[in-house]
Amino acid sequence: DRVVYDLGLSLWRRPPPPDIVIVAIDDASVAAMGRWPWPRVVHSTLLERLAEARPRSIALDLVLSEPDTDPAQDLLLARMLRHAAPVVLPVAWQAGGPGLPGRSLLPVPVLREAVRLGAAEATVDADGVLRHAFLRTSLGDQLYPHMALALLEAGGDTLAAGLPVTRATADGTLTAPAAGWIRQDRFAIRYAGPPGHVQRLSYLDVLTGAVPADQLRGRHVLVGMTANGLGDTLATPVNRQQHAMPGVEVLANTLYTLRSGDTLRAVDAGPGALLAAALTLLLVLGFDRL
Repeated sequence: DRVVYDLGLSLWRRPPPPDIVIVAIDDASVAAMGRWPWPRVVHSTLLERLAEARPRSIALDLVLSEPDTDPAQDLLLARMLRHAAPVVLPVAWQAGGPGLPGRSLLPVPVLREAVRLGAAEATVDADGVLRHAFLRTSLGDQLYPHMALALLEAGGDTLAAGLPVTRATADGTLTAPAAGWIRQDRFAIRYAGPPGHVQRLSYLDVLTGAVPADQLRGRHVLVGMTANGLGDTLATPVNRQQHAMPGVEVLANTLYTLRSGDTLRAVDAGPGALLAAALTLLLVLGFDRL
């Protein structure tokens, strides 16, 4: 089933979403600006540039859970986050050690007061491939939308009507992978194409003003890492022989799925059982013929 699923997604491409663009922390940006992590004043300057272009929403896909050694840097970044609003920052999940509970990694208080928050988490299948995501994640009484859903809402869009969502129980809870961290409402991610399919602009080019504002105005802008050795990369059904997909591009494809509703639907149990029986029968007949 997974082989057919992955092959179908790889062959059945969609045009890249025209109103989603990635501002990539790429190799050229790192080479020009020095080793990672960069001072937060750099991100503040980028946000100022983005605010001038008036995008629809901004995702700053960076875990900023530790305060800067210079408190003024955090205050400046918080001010630019408000100026460039609406901005979404991720809430990540860190698993605990043996016998220890995990914990959420929230942005530092001065930053999270200026933004919307969204859950950033990759839930892979048993073979290590990311095919699904969850609309919401809860930690205790705190419920976080998926980062893509938070972006959608921040930009004034709504969830596509009829998006197929799996709810295993009456309250919508599907799985609790670690103590206190509960995922809800699973859906399949509809990847539009392989890594690099979604438009990318270099962080350095946006920072220096080399990118015209027209390329950012009215679009969902996702800032994240694509440089080799930085950030998260994930195996997806559309990777095939290419490099793994950067997490920020997975986020772009997830946003595309939620907005368009263009995704794959699971076959109902009855037809699925009939199809499985027919394939098994064909296999047995093939032993005799082949």
